[in-house]
Parts: sequence; C-alpha cells; structure tokens
Amino acid sequence: MKIRRLYYEESKMSDRIIEEKVKAKMCKMSEEEQIRDKKQKLMEAQAIVEMAKMRIDAKLNNISQERVKHFEKMAKKALHVAQELFLNVEIDSEKGYVGTIEFTGDAMIINEYVEESVIQDFRDLMCSTKEIMIVPADKLVKIVFYYSLS
Repeated sequence: MKIRRLYYEESKMSDRIIEEKVKAKMCKMSEEEQIRDKKQKLMEAQAIVEMAKMRIDAKLNNISQERVKHFEKMAKKALHVAQELFLNVEIDSEKGYVGTIEFTGDAMIINEYVEESVIQDFRDLMCSTKEIMIVPADKLVKIVFYYSLS
C-alpha cells in the first residue's frame, strides 16, 4: 500500500493565494488608506504584545514547584538519552515559566539496538511535554521539548 497526501504543498499554495489577494488589495488602496491600514495593524500588534506580557507576568507569579521538580526529573532523563544516542543537549529554564530540553544531532535513531531504558526515557520525555518542535538546524535535526513550569 502506498498513500500520498501533499498537505504541506497545499498549505503553501493557500498561503501564496492569500498573499496575492492581500497584495492586490493593497494596490487598490490609496496611499492614505495604506497608511491607515498600516497604523491599524501596528495598533493590533501592540495590543497582542501587551496581552502576551500580561500572560507572562501571570505565569511568573504562579510557578509550580511540582512542575519544576518534574522538569528536573525529565532533565536527568534527557541527559541519559543524549549520552546514549550521541546527541547534543541543552536544558534551560532561565525564562522562569518554561523549561526547554533541546536535542541536536545529524540523526536520532531509536530502534531495537537501543537500550530499553533509553527508549523508555525518550518516551517519557515525549509523553510528559505539552509541545514538541522538530526543525532543521544547520544540516542537523533539532528536537525541542517545552515544559510549562507554572
């Protein structure tokens, strides 16, 4: 069986269509309308920034010691995984309300030849986080796990 869906390509095509519509709309606007539109968008962006600052302040005031301890436990597992799979690892909680565990390497292979304890630690990392980001980074793969501390 072979199944192929091009959701990424479809999404990019949709983005291009929206971009073209916005450009066409801007071309139809007078210079004054464009200036008003730009000011409106700037005000909206500033409102979003203010809302984000308020949310961050609220999170910083509600740090959970239980979540901090859980993050510390996951950090130990991350060190074990990184050592056994020969990955770089960076663990950070400097922002106060979020902890991150970042693995970087040319590949991350988990198969039958990897010790069960490493596989279980990696599963624990994946299952205990609310957000995972996997992105390319200078010909390497970067996997970032985010943990809420508040």
